[in-house]
Amino acid sequence: MKIKLVPYKDLWIRIGLAALLALFFEFLGEESFDSVVSHWMFIPDLLAGFILVFVITSFVRFVSMRLDKKFPWNKKLLPRILLQFLLGVVLPSLFVLAYVYVYLYPVMKAYKEEVVFFDTEFPIAVLFIIFWNLVYVGYFFAAESKKAKEDQPGNK
Repeated sequence: MKIKLVPYKDLWIRIGLAALLALFFEFLGEESFDSVVSHWMFIPDLLAGFILVFVITSFVRFVSMRLDKKFPWNKKLLPRILLQFLLGVVLPSLFVLAYVYVYLYPVMKAYKEEVVFFDTEFPIAVLFIIFWNLVYVGYFFAAESKKAKEDQPGNK
């Protein structure tokens, strides 16, 4: 049985959000605009942040679309909450941690810079991941509402 996924038309939102959040995380906790922009790692960090946010938002989108078909919010609430939490929040959060240990931590350690990721950036990243999951909950119910209106007699 092949599942047809209802696409959420949000590519440009995810691209814009990735750019905005990459800038946000790059400047988070910094005192001077010039010191951030003039640092030799500014562009690589910005690009890495953009890619990370885009991958996370795309993954949450994929998980949400798959679960919308197999475990819709309005029909299988408890399994959906559990699966959405595990696949849509915990797994992306673990991916962010892996990213830190592969990219950020070795670079910061090599240059003897303080890594404050766990104090500020990681909690904000997890909150963003939760927020992004809630966006797709809204998408689901908006699509369900639209479908219900179209299915009403006299709207055909």
